[in-house]
Amino acid sequence: MKNQIATIIFLIVLVAFIGVVGFKFGLPLVNRLRGQTVDYQIVTLANGISYFGKIKENNSEVVTLADVFILRTLPAADPSKPESGRQLQLVKPSDELYGPEDRITFNRRQILAIQGLKSDSKVLAAIREYYISRKLSPAPTPTAVSGRSEKK
Repeated sequence: MKNQIATIIFLIVLVAFIGVVGFKFGLPLVNRLRGQTVDYQIVTLANGISYFGKIKENNSEVVTLADVFILRTLPAADPSKPESGRQLQLVKPSDELYGPEDRITFNRRQILAIQGLKSDSKVLAAIREYYISRKLSPAPTPTAVSGRSEKK
């Protein structure tokens, strides 16, 4: 009887361990095989601003993003022609005059959504171009995958 109970407890612990390991490592692997996301995420805040970068910390209180980029709206080439549309530019805040660190920590309550970028994302292409044009590394590649995606 004690052997049966010990075997059952062992099996329950083993199944729980396999489940945790599978969730932690299996989901990113599935996403990598599908080619769905890269290690860059979009963090959208309650005020509507979206930040792009790599999540370095993600807990119940805060989310920390590194290698941060934002989209900036540029003035229209010809303001008298509404059809000229608005231009968007990807900007690295750490390149700004005031020189902030290349990481930002958000209060979790201010975050509306966290989503992964697809490997064919135009934003990711612009991030690659940023690194290539400045001969910096590492330029993100479509093979660098994390598979994180969450919504509130």
